[in-house]
Amino acid sequence: MAVLLTWALFVGWAVVGTAVLKLARFRWTTVTLLLAPTVGFAALLVPAYILTRFGVPVRLSAAPLGGTLLAVALGVLWRTRPTAARAGNLWRRSRVFAAVFAGTFALTAWPLFNYGFDWVANGNDDMANYCLAATGFREHAFATVPAVDDLLGDRDPTQPLWFMVVLLQIRAGADVLLALTSAWTGLSTQQVFMPVTAALNVALVSAASGLVIAGTRRRAAGALTGALLAVSAANTYGVVQQLIAQVGGLALLCTSLALVSGNFRRLRTVLLVRRAGACGLVFTGLLVFYPEVIPILVGGCVLLGLQDLVRRRLAPRHLGHAAAAIGVMVALVPAYLYGAVHFLAMQSGANGGSSAVVAEIFPYYLTPRGPALVWGFLPFAGTESTLLQTTSIIFGLVLLAAVVVPTVSSIRGRRAFAAALGTIVAMTAALYVQRFSFGLFKIAMFAQPFLWAVVAAWVVTRRTRWAATGAAALVLVVVGLNARVQFWYVDQSQGGENRVEIAAATHRRVFSDFRAQYARRAAAGDVDRVVLAIENNGLSKLLASEIRGTPVSAIGVSPVAGSAEGGYRLMHTAPWLRLNEEWREPLREMGATFIAAQARGLFTVTNPDPRQPAHTLISPTYDRTKEAPERTLVVAGGGSFSLLNRYRFPEAGPALVCAPLSELRNFAVFCDATGARQHYFGYHTPDEIALYQLEQDPVLRGRTAGGIGRAMLLDVLNPAPHVRVLVSCTGSFRSDAARRQVPPVHVAGDRRVALGAIGSGSARLVSPPVATQPVGPGRYLALDFGPTTRNSNQLTAIEQLWGAHLPRDRRQLAGHARDISVLSEEEYAAFRPPERVARFPDDLTHPHLEYSGIYEEGWVGTEFKIRLTQPAPDQEAVIHGMIPQIAAAEFRTEATVLVDGRPTETRVLSPSEFEIRVPGGAGAGPRWIELRFSHSQILPAPDGRSAVALIRSVGFEPKNEALSRPPEALASFPGDLRHPRAGVVGVHGDGWCSGTFSAQVWQPDPARDAVVRGQIPVVEGNTGFRTELVVLLDGAEVAKRPLAPGDFEVRVPAPKGAQAHRLECRFLNTQVLPRPDGRAVGAHLRFVGFEPKQPAP
Repeated sequence: MAVLLTWALFVGWAVVGTAVLKLARFRWTTVTLLLAPTVGFAALLVPAYILTRFGVPVRLSAAPLGGTLLAVALGVLWRTRPTAARAGNLWRRSRVFAAVFAGTFALTAWPLFNYGFDWVANGNDDMANYCLAATGFREHAFATVPAVDDLLGDRDPTQPLWFMVVLLQIRAGADVLLALTSAWTGLSTQQVFMPVTAALNVALVSAASGLVIAGTRRRAAGALTGALLAVSAANTYGVVQQLIAQVGGLALLCTSLALVSGNFRRLRTVLLVRRAGACGLVFTGLLVFYPEVIPILVGGCVLLGLQDLVRRRLAPRHLGHAAAAIGVMVALVPAYLYGAVHFLAMQSGANGGSSAVVAEIFPYYLTPRGPALVWGFLPFAGTESTLLQTTSIIFGLVLLAAVVVPTVSSIRGRRAFAAALGTIVAMTAALYVQRFSFGLFKIAMFAQPFLWAVVAAWVVTRRTRWAATGAAALVLVVVGLNARVQFWYVDQSQGGENRVEIAAATHRRVFSDFRAQYARRAAAGDVDRVVLAIENNGLSKLLASEIRGTPVSAIGVSPVAGSAEGGYRLMHTAPWLRLNEEWREPLREMGATFIAAQARGLFTVTNPDPRQPAHTLISPTYDRTKEAPERTLVVAGGGSFSLLNRYRFPEAGPALVCAPLSELRNFAVFCDATGARQHYFGYHTPDEIALYQLEQDPVLRGRTAGGIGRAMLLDVLNPAPHVRVLVSCTGSFRSDAARRQVPPVHVAGDRRVALGAIGSGSARLVSPPVATQPVGPGRYLALDFGPTTRNSNQLTAIEQLWGAHLPRDRRQLAGHARDISVLSEEEYAAFRPPERVARFPDDLTHPHLEYSGIYEEGWVGTEFKIRLTQPAPDQEAVIHGMIPQIAAAEFRTEATVLVDGRPTETRVLSPSEFEIRVPGGAGAGPRWIELRFSHSQILPAPDGRSAVALIRSVGFEPKNEALSRPPEALASFPGDLRHPRAGVVGVHGDGWCSGTFSAQVWQPDPARDAVVRGQIPVVEGNTGFRTELVVLLDGAEVAKRPLAPGDFEVRVPAPKGAQAHRLECRFLNTQVLPRPDGRAVGAHLRFVGFEPKQPAP
């Protein structure tokens, strides 16, 4: 049905638009048909918008307006219908564009086939504002000033948007168009958002094609323009990012340019006025839909006019037509002109678009990557090979330089699309000089229709065979690069890799599920209030837009109420008050009352040690003590949307938690507070951001994690008297390998406690018990994750040419978190950790496991610990692992094993596989196993981590007597070296030993000799080599013998008794094995240990 709605909208707009153009006496041509869809949605939009300004809700005007316009349009088309022959000829000339439109839809909107109305694409804050505002226009048209009591009582979540769309006069064309479609279909504004956007994108492709044909008189150029724009990755990015106003605005811009730049020299005055009326209607639509691109329209017209003036070909009828069209626009929306100018001024500079903060958020076009992004060769994010990045950047630079020539040539040919591109080039230069990064980000998308139009016009005018072939080959390369990036953008919009702002919203069909749950509870009369406990501002607003008739409040983050407070604070600049001065003083008094009431709900949480203010709430929290908790419906993100509470609501569970407040226990809610900001609202202070958007976990397939800052504040719903905080976090994802320590987490409630994090890599720890801190209606816990750092840039050589100082990742991170849950004492007491972990990283995700200092793939640094269950008394804790040989074979590290904090064994380890077995406890139950190393190594590039060993497994096993004492001898290599009690140092797996080696061996009875047997090699024919072997037993020298190349055996009597000994051998000289081996060795060993004494000869 979503697909059908998209095409129904497009066809309906085309019918109405064609009728409007026929009333303006446009002929039946391909250009008329191509411009018709955009003219049609403008014809529907403008009267609906005018009616809303008179206080008529869209729900009342949609049906009569749509029905009337459609009926009149059908009547006009019937009266002006072409003959059958002419209609057939028109179809033959235009049918190629039907294929272009189908391709446009298939390339950019194919998720509608899979998910229908549940396709949310990026789900950003812009979309949420559009949906909320559209819902307001549909229901009440913002006809009255909201009362303070209604705002404070959260009676209607759309009311705070009054301050944006009325008081500040934010453009509202897209909101009204969404409201119209919602009213016609009976669907929510969220459901119709992507179908409307997809239809507008097809209308953009159609309008751009019409503009090119009008300027070149070549249908091939128009078709190629449409095809190139259909596959444009940069244009598709605007679609999936839900820039609905931009998409529709560019369609209106293309149509405006086509209508205003026509040939009016021979038109009669009456016909000129008719066409000016149609053009004025489109101008009006552009003004209320997307006035940001009006400077391009004006600049293009001025550029063409100056050229005509220089050539003395300026026609007064052109000026008269433009003036009449502007007059129509002024007549239709006179009151909005001042608001539009104010909005443009605010957008062009007052928002700090050239600030350093904004440059960090949108650095793309201030770097060498910019040209490749303009052409769509590279995506804004995602991993790309160095070769592809470098090639794309160079190719983009060359094409940008080359496109100047056909642009200038087309401007000289009076082509409006080239004049628009020339204006964009001039604006881009000005923006770049001012370092206006957000402006560059937007204007690169504005340029797409005109850039591809110039390319298409150049391609179709190649006259020679070789030139045409070369141009076609160039276009195929460009199309291929764009198609790759375009598919990635659209595919990511389904949430597959969590690169969208509302993760899992599409593939979990979250909004359909929520509508069904809410409708069921509301129908049963079980809900007096809905409380949103969601840290994702976009999700919170979209859910609020779905709720009608029930008050909607918030805990932790209140993005909707912030609109009202911001409106009151910006009241002195509001253009609406310039026209309604009588409201200035009442609004000032209302604002003071509202802000004072808000301030009373901004509580401060203190640090218990020392007792000083720590965090102050940014948004007032809902007082849940006022209403019956069993009739208060809490809506919060499940594991798919939030890393909080995943112990009870994992990622595989419900996407949304919808439950009465009375049923939630120890439920953590993120709070936006000073020093612990929500990522969207705290973007201007990155060092204070507490929690970032969810992202794909690089290690755990199909799971997500979220970047965490220094501090975080949680409001705990219905907490137990004493609670514990479970934190699963990692430092493994930092780009700087030297800074991958486990975040040193502390929790502050009635006291401050540490979780005991050690080592590097990941951790999953539970805090000691604390009580929450009661402040106002909330019960708070503050988390401190330790120092934060910014990931360093990972740039290719060409990306370092300029803009290398701009961060590609501006986040200040202490690490990443996978779960933060609040547990009761009973829940923690029920923990049953596993007996053993061996499969990394899967075993580390056990819900009852606690550990710290283990990288997800099993590498460990100088220390780690893990809590496992000893299933029976007197078992052994067993650690299997491998120490790699990275540089020197002489690397040694001392390993100390602790069980429940008590040292049980210390052993020297060298590069090789190892097994350590130590006694467990006397009884069964959970125990901490900790391993500390004295020295570490740096893993080879590009890894670079400081690590000691790769852990194969850690766990408890039944005691093995054979393995609980050292071996009697080492005779089989490398097998005997793996004996857990051998403690071999300095012996390689193939039997070669270093200049010094040692091993722990067992003497079973007194009648034994200590024996060392091996061979001194002849290296490179050096038969004169000599060395001396010194044998030590338990540190005491027991033998010394000179050795020459050849086999040798050293045998000495062993001490009396059965016991373990440390047998050490030292060679006075060593030899270097031939290349490619290169090791410095003493001998090749065949036997080291104890043998029965030999009888005297």
